[in-house]
Amino acid sequence: MVLLIFSYSTLFVLSFVMSSNRQYYPFVEFLKKKTTLNYLLSFVLCVVVFYQIKYRMNGPNLPSERSLVAAVVAALFASGIISAIITFFTLSSSSYWLKPIVELIVLIARADSKIIQKDQRVIIQALKGQFGYFRAQRAYNYFHKIKDNKELSTSKACAKLNQVFEASNAIVLLDIVVKIAVSDQYLSFKEEAVIKEIASKLRVHSSVLHSILARRNFIWESKRYSRQERTKSSTSSSSTSFSRSYEVLGISENSSFEEVKKAYRNLAKIYHPDKVMNGVNKAMAKKQFQAISEAYQELKQKLG
Repeated sequence: MVLLIFSYSTLFVLSFVMSSNRQYYPFVEFLKKKTTLNYLLSFVLCVVVFYQIKYRMNGPNLPSERSLVAAVVAALFASGIISAIITFFTLSSSSYWLKPIVELIVLIARADSKIIQKDQRVIIQALKGQFGYFRAQRAYNYFHKIKDNKELSTSKACAKLNQVFEASNAIVLLDIVVKIAVSDQYLSFKEEAVIKEIASKLRVHSSVLHSILARRNFIWESKRYSRQERTKSSTSSSSTSFSRSYEVLGISENSSFEEVKKAYRNLAKIYHPDKVMNGVNKAMAKKQFQAISEAYQELKQKLG
């Protein structure tokens, strides 16, 4: 009973300390991590449970008795297994990875200025198109909660996503962020810088980012290259059409056919509707996969 009271008192003190944001302490930040808290809570509960068991510590012929040392040793292993299971299901839940995606959307949406009502309408439409109504509603509620939060961090959001997803799924998430960024068919210097920072922290190669941007129609502030100019030049020159195909595959124009095939296969593995992560709209992946396939077929006729 004494141990149980001590355990609950310890957790209460920890929760009080972690709720304090007066100063930054590395140890407190370590305790704030969900994985650490899961382990500590599991460990305390396991100690309480195992302490109730009586052990024959002094020999088989002597009466059994409780042992705090044996309870702690058993709890070290048991709590590790329990916390690992809890962490696995927590990270797999959409509620975990959806929040950092929304944080990245907020960061890209306010890269130029304050988020206006028009931006919010674009974001909710994009979220519904990508994640479905109910998941999008949760995401938008969280968006409203944090849209004015100045402490949002690209590094922290990307670190959470890297915990859950492989690089291929991170690319699909980056595609969603880019879609929202260029929904007004314009990419400013600041938006471009944020996108490049997100791509770097999600471990997305620059050539893949180039491919993502090439599949969208928008005006680059850095290039002053409008959608109308691109359409006009593509109808007047077949070489420009091939250049566009190279861009879609994220490779240079002097690439060999073997390099073209390799780029296509890598992108196909990412955007094939059967390969994308659960929760993402398959129609979006299908559309991107079609653009990649068309670019490949065009270059195949030229080089193959």
